[in-house]
Amino acid sequence: MTHGNLLAAKGITVRRHRLLSALAVLSLVAVTACGREPNPATEIASLARPVSIQKTFPRKIFVHMMPWFQVGGQHWSMKSRNSATGIASWYSPMIGEYSSNDGNVIEYQLLLMKYAGIDGVLLDWPGLASANDLPQNKANADAIINRTAAFGLEFGLVYEDQYAASVDVAKNDMAYVRDNFFSKPNHIKVNGVPAILVFGPQKFKTAAEWTTTLSAFPTSPSFFALWYNNAAGTNADGKFAWVAQNGLKGVSDFDTGLDGVNHGLMIPVLYPGFNSYYAAGGWPGPTFKISYTLKSDNTEGGDTFRSTFDLGKYAGDPLQIATWNDYGEGTMIEPTNQFQYRFLTALQESVGTVYNDAELKIVKTLFDQRKQFGASKQAVLDQASAALANLDVAAACTILGCTVPVHNAPPAGGSGGSTGSGGSTGTGGATGGTGRQLLDQAIERGNEVTAFVRSPEKLGTPRDGLTVRQGDPRDAAGLASALADHDAVLSVLGPPGPGPTTILRECARSTVAAM
Repeated sequence: MTHGNLLAAKGITVRRHRLLSALAVLSLVAVTACGREPNPATEIASLARPVSIQKTFPRKIFVHMMPWFQVGGQHWSMKSRNSATGIASWYSPMIGEYSSNDGNVIEYQLLLMKYAGIDGVLLDWPGLASANDLPQNKANADAIINRTAAFGLEFGLVYEDQYAASVDVAKNDMAYVRDNFFSKPNHIKVNGVPAILVFGPQKFKTAAEWTTTLSAFPTSPSFFALWYNNAAGTNADGKFAWVAQNGLKGVSDFDTGLDGVNHGLMIPVLYPGFNSYYAAGGWPGPTFKISYTLKSDNTEGGDTFRSTFDLGKYAGDPLQIATWNDYGEGTMIEPTNQFQYRFLTALQESVGTVYNDAELKIVKTLFDQRKQFGASKQAVLDQASAALANLDVAAACTILGCTVPVHNAPPAGGSGGSTGSGGSTGTGGATGGTGRQLLDQAIERGNEVTAFVRSPEKLGTPRDGLTVRQGDPRDAAGLASALADHDAVLSVLGPPGPGPTTILRECARSTVAAM
């Protein structure tokens, strides 16, 4: 059963660091671009903290995600696969058929979300029901939720009340949410209150039933029902929009208020298009299409995803993307063989990040190397993952062997291959390839830089904005002297070769001591 199967009958809805800054005078920031350290854990790695990317668009953007995929499972297969894509869809994921609980897949997806400008994930959640594959779906959702904080993302749930056998069962589901999810610091909040959405309601159609269901919470959550569904009565604080059969006309009417309905708090929808595989796959469901190339006025010649963003960016708060990965309905924005990174790069541009498809491809490189190399390299790749979570793309590229992207207009936070402006910075490892790039960018943006190096002659001719101090990066006292009156520390040290070494651990220890 899909969302679309049930709702299509209504004819309305279907579903299926600041790195260098003059303001950084209160603290030092250690950023590492260390290389092929074979040891599974180092002091530098333990310093990694997930950093939120900076955007010019101020509102939260969440993406609706289906956790129901298993390799060989029904959501990839339906009753008949598409011979052209290999799955039951007109489109296929760039990484191939996957299981939603695969740790490498989760890492790949959450990092892509982060670099695309997405703030969190809204997981389609079946509750504690035991029918069919629902327990596996819940387990998959748990696996994803458990990784969100490590990547600096928020999470929330879109409850499928259709699977609850009774109101008491639904209330028990909400008690589980209360005890296991609402207490997590990265659970999505709206107006400071933990939020939960319901896809419908579909089964419980009276306000009294929802009053009982939500009584599991000691304090009422921010509760959102599907647009134009009033079954929850005043229990619903607002409504969230979804894909409409009339295309962007319905989206526009909701976002602008032309529908004349008081929805309460509003969550606009962004989506790329709609092209279901149900008929070809032998499943029931809607067969209409919504073009991927619509203008905001619902005519051809535009980009539907960008148009939905333009319509919704001033309406309500937050926004929800439908969807990350509903392949059966063709609403997926994750990278596919057909669309590549199109939707994620459109989002990057729309929300005003410095990043582009270069960072998205680096995330894909991490995923590919996870699959390519055995257990011996996974600890090193863990460091690359931590670096990406901390927006230290330079460090990740040192490990992955990629080129550090250079951008002209950096955000106010994170390295991402770029630097900020106007600060005072100390660097270690500045004579290497990565170090030279960071050095050049820092000076070009008006920073006063001190390079702490073992071989000053490798830096060439002296230049304005650069002070060179010779020393050993393992010497904490020497480092402390060089770092005085600096706002940030960028460590771009790397081992001299592929063999075993303790240099990174030693340098991490001395750098932390000097700071």
